Amino acid sequence: MKRLPGYLTKTEVADLYGVDEKTVDRRRKTEPLLQGWVKAGKRVLCPKEVAERYLEYALKRGKI
Repeated sequence: MKRLPGYLTKTEVADLYGVDEKTVDRRRKTEPLLQGWVKAGKRVLCPKEVAERYLEYALKRGKI
């Protein structure tokens, strides 16, 4: 299955952050910086720049 260019799957985002997929789901619903996810069928995709921007923010504040 092809993926949209510039987007990461929920599993890839969880690996990037070093957390579980459920944690990514919770953060996605509560953190304003993680808005903008796209539903593609049953999959949920995150723009790569959004994931990287939130990672920088989370590392600065000391927790993901």
